[in-house]
Amino acid sequence: MSVSRVTPQSIQAGLGKRKLPIIMLIDTSSSMSGLGIQQVNINLKEYIENLKNMPDLHGDIDLSIVTFNSSVDVLAEFVPLDTFTPPTLHTAASTDLASGIEAVIRLIDQKRAVYYDQYKRTLFVLISDGNPDPGNQWKQAISKMNADHYLEKAIRIALGAGTDNAIDDTTLQAFIKNPETDRAVRITDMRDFRDFMKYLTTVSREASKGKAISTPRQAGVQDSVQVVSGQ
Repeated sequence: MSVSRVTPQSIQAGLGKRKLPIIMLIDTSSSMSGLGIQQVNINLKEYIENLKNMPDLHGDIDLSIVTFNSSVDVLAEFVPLDTFTPPTLHTAASTDLASGIEAVIRLIDQKRAVYYDQYKRTLFVLISDGNPDPGNQWKQAISKMNADHYLEKAIRIALGAGTDNAIDDTTLQAFIKNPETDRAVRITDMRDFRDFMKYLTTVSREASKGKAISTPRQAGVQDSVQVVSGQ
């Protein structure tokens, strides 16, 4: 009887190729109405199309989208990039950031049984234009996120958008856990949201391929996507 030789290559083949999970947590409170949500909808579609047009990413990415205002909606749960259709987002009411973060934690919990076998390090993206509601327990929610095995190690990109009642630098910086990979950035005009999504396209490809995560300057968008002070 012949015995097959076990090699590192055969072990890797048996494990299969790991995919990159991208989780986007998007603020859809009323302050995002008008130009803000229009740009998010337009540029989110462009971002998905750009990823789909990269042949080496086919089969490599699963996407989740969670929105938050006064309530939370999970609009997509680990949908393969190849079949993903971006939802049209709408705005309403206030900014319950804590509930949005907790929904992301629950999303991971539901997938925890297969996360170890199927997924690489998570790419977590926050997009918000304003501070959480007064009294919102968002700091406690971030502490829970930092204690989660998979979210603690996630690559985190936190975007603050706009100037009117803009989200504080300290709120964005609170999302930074791993300085080597995480980025807190800001745009002052929602018309620059396209440049942020170009940056996110670069980061998504780098995360999928296990490469170092670029800064906005390295991605060529430093004039419009600014690194938050303190990093």
